Amino acid sequence: MCKNHDTHLTIYEDGSVLLEYICPVIFTSKCGNYNYKVFINSLLPSIQLNPDVLKFDDDSQIPDELMGELNGIADKITTDICWNQGDILMIDNTRIMHGRKAFRDETREIYIRLCSPAFQF
Repeated sequence: MCKNHDTHLTIYEDGSVLLEYICPVIFTSKCGNYNYKVFINSLLPSIQLNPDVLKFDDDSQIPDELMGELNGIADKITTDICWNQGDILMIDNTRIMHGRKAFRDETREIYIRLCSPAFQF
């Protein structure tokens, strides 16, 4: 599975696993008949969790200034969703950057379903 998805898998003697995936953060969308560029926004939260792991393909660090600029752009185009009880939101995460903000409602339930669409774009 890793070979088919350009991912390198290393399993260490202690049972830990390292996955390496190298790809551009901007690429041409594969959705529909459109030819437009999309940004892989998983870089934004991932670099906060693993700053020493995510690097450029030449193994150099991604500068804090660049990450600050990318986060600033993301903040400018962010739209909050005003949720009401019973609301459902469906998004195509290959076309829309999405994220979550912290909340403190311990009675709130969030259900997430990751899937491929059952319809044509």
